[in-house]
Amino acid sequence: MKKTDNSVKTLKKSLEVLDCFISSDESWLGITDIANQLNLNKSNVYDILYTYEKMGYLDKDPDSSKYTLSLKMLEFGHAVNQHLGYARCIYDLLQDLSRSVNQIVYFSVPRGHDLLFLYSVYPHIHQRDFPYRSVSGERCPLYCSSMGKAMLAFSSTDLLEQMKDITFEPRTSQTITNYEDLFHDIVKVRERGYALDLGESEYGVGAVGVPIFDSRNILIGAISICGVLAVIKEKQVEYSKQLKEAAFQIHLRI
Repeated sequence: MKKTDNSVKTLKKSLEVLDCFISSDESWLGITDIANQLNLNKSNVYDILYTYEKMGYLDKDPDSSKYTLSLKMLEFGHAVNQHLGYARCIYDLLQDLSRSVNQIVYFSVPRGHDLLFLYSVYPHIHQRDFPYRSVSGERCPLYCSSMGKAMLAFSSTDLLEQMKDITFEPRTSQTITNYEDLFHDIVKVRERGYALDLGESEYGVGAVGVPIFDSRNILIGAISICGVLAVIKEKQVEYSKQLKEAAFQIHLRI
């Protein structure tokens, strides 16, 4: 039994080391960086990193001796996407919506107190304001995004209640920074049927978001239209109607 416990602890440490690369703002991490972050012995961290490198999960820079996630991780992301099956069900609808409004369209799912971006669709006529970048796999706090607030407002679980226990980190001067303000905002979201991000996550950027329910009426995620803040403010009602129509079509498919 003791041997099994030790094996579990070793596995836990190994996974925590891998998590460091996901949570860090730095692409490359060294042994000391990880050892200090996890309060682990450097020799243990080295053994774990060495194993990951040999297995192809990490790449090592020969000059700095630092490590980064390898392209093999993309294979895991692809496998998850395939298993979820969302791409086959909804991606064409997201494309249609993006073309219709000539704005960026996002789809995300809840992940703890954050949302996890799965898909981003850019209009064919790329806007200079927002150069293309892939956000798949990125996370964003629920309290400062339109999709996150849409999920908080219409989740049948105690997701909103759980937000009482988190620390609100401001991303801009417009970010909600306490539970009371978030609760009042969520009440407004429920009343109008859509959520707004008016420069709360990124300066000069706005978004309109609505929830996505499957055929059993279980919340699975949210979609949003994102663009220049002034445009979002002006067209929020129009965009919300188009989002709701797309959400309904997705609901019929899932």
